[in-house]
Amino acid sequence: PGNIDLWMPLATNPLAGTPRFVRFMKVIGRLKPGIAMEQASAEVRTLGEALGKQYPEIDGGLLYSSAPLAEQAVGRVRPAMMLLLGAVGLVLLMACANVANLLLTFAIARGKEIAVRAALGASRFRLLRQFSTESCVLAGLGTVAGVALGIGILRALTAAAPAVLLEGRGISLDLRAMIFTMAVAILSALLAGLPPALRIIRGDVAGGLSDGGRGFTGGHHRFRSGLAVAQISLALALLVGAGLLIRSFVRLLDVNPGFDTAHTATIATLLPPSVTNASQALPLDNALLDRMMRIPGVRAAGAVSRLPLLGSNLGSWIWVEGRDYPKGQQPTVEYRVASPGYFSAMQIPLHAGRYLDEHDIAGAAATVALVNQTAAKSFWPGEDPVGRRIKFGATPEKQNWITVVGVIGDVHHSALDKDVVPEAYRPMAFSALGNPVMVARVDGDAGAILPEMAAAIRAVDPAMPAYDAFPMSAIVARSTAQRRFIMQLLSGFALAALSLAAIGIYGTISQSVAQRTRELGVRIALGASRRDVLRLVLFQGLRLAGLGVLIGGTMAAFLTRLMRTSLFGVAPLDPVVFAAAAAGLALVATCACLAPALRATRVDPLIAMRTD
Repeated sequence: PGNIDLWMPLATNPLAGTPRFVRFMKVIGRLKPGIAMEQASAEVRTLGEALGKQYPEIDGGLLYSSAPLAEQAVGRVRPAMMLLLGAVGLVLLMACANVANLLLTFAIARGKEIAVRAALGASRFRLLRQFSTESCVLAGLGTVAGVALGIGILRALTAAAPAVLLEGRGISLDLRAMIFTMAVAILSALLAGLPPALRIIRGDVAGGLSDGGRGFTGGHHRFRSGLAVAQISLALALLVGAGLLIRSFVRLLDVNPGFDTAHTATIATLLPPSVTNASQALPLDNALLDRMMRIPGVRAAGAVSRLPLLGSNLGSWIWVEGRDYPKGQQPTVEYRVASPGYFSAMQIPLHAGRYLDEHDIAGAAATVALVNQTAAKSFWPGEDPVGRRIKFGATPEKQNWITVVGVIGDVHHSALDKDVVPEAYRPMAFSALGNPVMVARVDGDAGAILPEMAAAIRAVDPAMPAYDAFPMSAIVARSTAQRRFIMQLLSGFALAALSLAAIGIYGTISQSVAQRTRELGVRIALGASRRDVLRLVLFQGLRLAGLGVLIGGTMAAFLTRLMRTSLFGVAPLDPVVFAAAAAGLALVATCACLAPALRATRVDPLIAMRTD
């Protein structure tokens, strides 16, 4: 169910130090007090250079780097988390604006009561304390309901989140998060209730008593309109952000990974501890491939050292015959080992020359390699790379020349949103795989063949494990899981913001219609048509929406530049997204204004002119 860590002494690894087996490891250390990370990094590089000179056959050409463990743990997700944190903040501001608008409406409805309290001697501080107490009660009730709702939503999100994001770790609302959430909720409610309370207690007492409370509580239309404009602005910023992520994700799905994912399955294994050298490993690798080909429905099978889109790559310096490079600017390639059937199983196209084949056996015939199109364009621009010779490693004078026999299509190995880099493939006969990743192309459903692939591995040797079994389509989906989940979350926040903006503008226009009932009755009595009244109220709401869109568009133009690293194939100022978000928000604002506008057209002039 979760990740299992297995620790064993390094000296017991039977593959360590044997020829033609890749060796690499990560060292975790704790810095002494007072030692800066930059100093430690410099010492690591110096140590790597010294090891390369002392052991050129083993450590030559290896690059040593260091980074804070915390950065490796959270650096990949920090931009997405900051983006979501910003979205939560914007939605919280919109909720505060709505609360302030509602509290102001409640205060206006109690205008005469407040005027009487003030006339009887209640000080402004006492009135402010009354409003603050009421806000605290509402905040407490809302916090309890919100925490309960948050726990339910968290469980739903955890269940819906891709497993690759959770990585076997549960997410729960602990005590610290609970206290922080409750404090933010109560503080937000108090701050939202403070502006309307201050505006109310500064009203005119005499006017409030003489005019049914309106003289005390009137004159706040600008404040409510400002809140509505702010909500529309924030909603537009969130809509634009969500639109950019959605369009980026669509562009990402259109990227050709370089291989066919529809009917391809993969499974990994590890050769038994008794295999200690390449001569013992190669027969087992071939036996695994033979077993895979016997599975009914398998059309092609192959093995590779590194599978695409799993984040595991191995690089090497490359030396091109006839090319001289300045010191320190030696080019590198991503280096892989593959069996001849791997390319047909993955449907990686051939653009020049030939694939690796069964004639590439150990010995002189194995001194061949394939390169991808990016490598061909980088090292032989405008030339045919087939027949050219290369070397790998840090000590080319000790290596044999390797002949390029073919050029294959580019494959996105790191991620779909990363540029393809130069790659080279050596035949499995040259470097037998101690940890082969098996790939099979099938006629039907790739997922259905996985149990039979695991059984084929156990049939070769029961001591060999079978793990990381997936259809290749699942691996592609896994590589985009984080982008998809962040897009869904931000879209949810944007929809919540859109709903809050609609509620805000509806409340503002509704309250305006209620306050202008007498004016609207007079207009109708003097001959204004229902259409004129409808146009008047709609224009008021759309004017607020237009101002909010203008301010929100400017805000979004600034904020979207901060999410540039989260976008793919889309400019931060994409006009299509901005136009669509503005049009959608204008449509929602029109719908929100329609109900109060229709209610205004049904005002009875006689009743309206008799109201206080």
